[in-house]
Amino acid sequence: MIQSLKPTERLRVYDLVRQAGVDVSDWSNYKRPESPEINPKYCYEWCFVTQDRVVICLWFGDMKEDTSGAFQILNYAKVLVQRPELSSIHKTRYKRMDEAFRTAFQKHLPVRAIILDGPADQNGDRSVKCRGLDPEPWHIDSYNEESGLCRLQRGSGPDAFTASPDDDTFNDLAGIDLTLLGRDEAQRALKTVSGVKRDPAVRREVIKRCKGTCERPGCGASRDFPGFLDVHHILGAEKSDRAWTCVALCPNCHREAHFSRDCDELNLRLLEFARQFSPAPKGKSDE
Repeated sequence: MIQSLKPTERLRVYDLVRQAGVDVSDWSNYKRPESPEINPKYCYEWCFVTQDRVVICLWFGDMKEDTSGAFQILNYAKVLVQRPELSSIHKTRYKRMDEAFRTAFQKHLPVRAIILDGPADQNGDRSVKCRGLDPEPWHIDSYNEESGLCRLQRGSGPDAFTASPDDDTFNDLAGIDLTLLGRDEAQRALKTVSGVKRDPAVRREVIKRCKGTCERPGCGASRDFPGFLDVHHILGAEKSDRAWTCVALCPNCHREAHFSRDCDELNLRLLEFARQFSPAPKGKSDE
């Protein structure tokens, strides 16, 4: 079945996105309104997220198949860590894909897949030779909030969101019998998790320093109970586990420091803040 998904024509992204049910009227809102299909704001994007659906580009070469049908397992968050040499534009596109996966999973949105095919260079980066829209919907079968690991499955999900074009309300579980979800007295599951060893004294020092308040400049969120704040390793725990390369962040700011579109800029500001607590001469605070 996978072979039938291989595109044979190089169709325009504009036409495929419109065919997938996305409003493309804003594509003409630039200096060449007569040619909306080449608007650079949209035509190079890898995903398109709306209230009731997500359209994403998937490479045919990544397709796999089992008894459940065609699927892909992707982790764009991991790619960002493994390939720091990526351009800022590509980093932004990887982040948007990860956000699209997370949004589709959390909101149970149907996914339409634009299938791409083309050769890859020595770094694994591909160039598009053919593209087409899969007539069947896809859905996010699973998404790991911590790692970004995502499994996309061809076919409609069991709890796919459907909405009337005139309905501007939103129900995460539209049409779902809530009595069928979850369970009582669930069984415990054993998991093996690997991670980077951290010095607990660093966490204690950062939490003591922040006095119960988020250290992101401009936030200042605070609570009067312990455990509200996370300790964020700005350079990554593997590279530096120091009090002057860590900050105390509220859960919202901590997620932004990892996944927001401007997380690189945010982490630079956080690092500038944290380094004021370094006992080392300027320039040696990461050691």
